[in-house]
Amino acid sequence: MYSLGMLLATINSGTLIIALPDLERSLNTSLLELVWVILVYMIASTVLVLSAGRLSDQFGRKKAYVMASSCSRWRRWGPDLPPTARS
Repeated sequence: MYSLGMLLATINSGTLIIALPDLERSLNTSLLELVWVILVYMIASTVLVLSAGRLSDQFGRKKAYVMASSCSRWRRWGPDLPPTARS
């Protein structure tokens, strides 16, 4: 179960690097500006990983992993819900 989370994190950061040329063309921006955006994203991810580590120390690895996975799923599915289901 933990290896799946690591695989998804690796794929997530890898897709950003692969998409750089397309993002540069579609957003009409420079490569340097895109690299800064990705660095900010990676720093934010690192901070969240450290926070998640602290939570897993307090509540246990399995509980913290399941809780974070559930929050992530709801965050991704939320925008897909019809407006009546969100209120």
